[in-house]
Amino acid sequence: MKFIQSTVNKGLWKKVGIISGIAIVVIILLVILIINLNNPSSPLLNLSSNSTFVDKTNTISITLPKKYNLNTENISANHILELSSGDNLFIAVSVEGAYLGNSTIDAIKRDKDSFLQNYSNTSNVSDVKEETVNGLKTYTYSFNYRNELKDYTLETIWVEGDRGLFIIDLSYLTEKAELYTELHSDILNKLVFINE
Repeated sequence: MKFIQSTVNKGLWKKVGIISGIAIVVIILLVILIINLNNPSSPLLNLSSNSTFVDKTNTISITLPKKYNLNTENISANHILELSSGDNLFIAVSVEGAYLGNSTIDAIKRDKDSFLQNYSNTSNVSDVKEETVNGLKTYTYSFNYRNELKDYTLETIWVEGDRGLFIIDLSYLTEKAELYTELHSDILNKLVFINE
């Protein structure tokens, strides 16, 4: 009889141990969940896959996927927004206050030619491409250049807004181009003019 009672007690203690272990795991998971819900910067339960950036004049906002790992830079006097992802990607936004009307594309072509003179060793220079994306009239050109023994791609996007033309310069390492194939459309699809 003692043997049967001893076996029953061992089985009971085994069940109590398993239930206690499960309870401890559940409590730990609940504590982690509560901490993450109260601390939105914690990466464990980060539900947002985008970051929104607003320029220093509060004129535009751009929402981009976090996969680009962008951070706001100290903004220079020439730009209203600067973002970077280390040495791999740099985005600068500036504004041309004057609306150029029918001569917009000619002015952009002249600006492109002038801009190219600032770079040596340029290649793959594209023509200015005009398109409308989400109701925004845009003009785009790109080229490759060499800087400090590294090859970069520079893409310039001009966007017409009620307050003038906004110029978005995207510069990234050419060898990493496959990471940025969607960047152009990501920017234009999530570019918002504030209070226009």
